[in-house]
Amino acid sequence: MKKLINEDGSINVHDEFYIKASDNRLKVTGTTKGNSIWDCLDTIKNFDFDYSKDNGKKTKYTEMTREKLRQLKPYIK
Repeated sequence: MKKLINEDGSINVHDEFYIKASDNRLKVTGTTKGNSIWDCLDTIKNFDFDYSKDNGKKTKYTEMTREKLRQLKPYIK
């Protein structure tokens, strides 16, 4: 297991990553620059999103700051 986010805030190259609270396969697909590396807004794609429960909202993508993502302890298998 390898960490998704390094100590300096950089993100390791990955096809997909996981968080311990979920078995979903995720991927960082984009980043909006912030004031610091930890303030960057990362766009995360959920490969396992269930469209049948979406009601047409297209919520397979989510955005969160890199610091919040790091707190979820994401890892690469």
